[in-house]
Amino acid sequence: MQKLVRCFGLATLAAWVGVLMQTAPGVAAPQALALVAMDESTDLICRDGACSAEFSSFCLQSGRFSPMPATAYHLEGNGAIRASGTIVAGSPAAPADGSTVILDPVKDLQFQALRSHVAVRVSVSPETIRQYGLRSVSVHVGENVTLAPEAVAHDDNPQDGSSLATASGPLRSLGHRMIDTDDTRMAAARLTSRLINGLDSVPSRQGDRTDDLWNRIIGEQPATTETARQMARDALDMCSFDSEAHNDSAIRDCLRHHHDRFVVFLNTRYWEATGTGM
Repeated sequence: MQKLVRCFGLATLAAWVGVLMQTAPGVAAPQALALVAMDESTDLICRDGACSAEFSSFCLQSGRFSPMPATAYHLEGNGAIRASGTIVAGSPAAPADGSTVILDPVKDLQFQALRSHVAVRVSVSPETIRQYGLRSVSVHVGENVTLAPEAVAHDDNPQDGSSLATASGPLRSLGHRMIDTDDTRMAAARLTSRLINGLDSVPSRQGDRTDDLWNRIIGEQPATTETARQMARDALDMCSFDSEAHNDSAIRDCLRHHHDRFVVFLNTRYWEATGTGM
């Protein structure tokens, strides 16, 4: 039970931990996270000289607390992640518009906890955008991508090489089999995450926002199971109905709630399996 409380306290627990961290003489490193594999690349949302989007994640270390929002992470292990950018015409890095540059995920991508352990913001720094003259960035998350928290001063319980090797190795492999490849709730979470990012990239038209967003972002998606599609569509319909008198921000927050519930359900099953030695 202690493991599940630490993994799944979510916003209430995170806020409580934040109060303790402000008053305690030291802090403890939060848990390592798994960045969920995606079926296709995700376009980051670029505006005001920065590019970012949110991605699904789950916790790998039940013995540590979930991260506070904006906790910085870095890539750990040998997970497959790729990033590329399209260069603005006339920039020093390319002679013609539409040229592509392959980015280094370790050096050029930044990772921050967004909502506890269930969502991470992946971004490219303004410095990297200026260096290459980027106008768009695409990120593909493959198998077994693991994130470790950046070390901080006065850490009473820092991450060590052995625990991170376990997290990015056998624990991450088990997570891939149980969570990344799940074709119902995790597939629905992926679709819901795409809807959330879609609201950030292009606001939906008033009056027909539900169908407009769904058709623009999801379309047919033949590789996705019908069950997953229906779960994501039900979430969108419910959020649109509840937020009809409000705006896209209210729909976005509601979709995040459903996304997070999909992930938490699977993460609970994952830790039950690790507890039985599976």
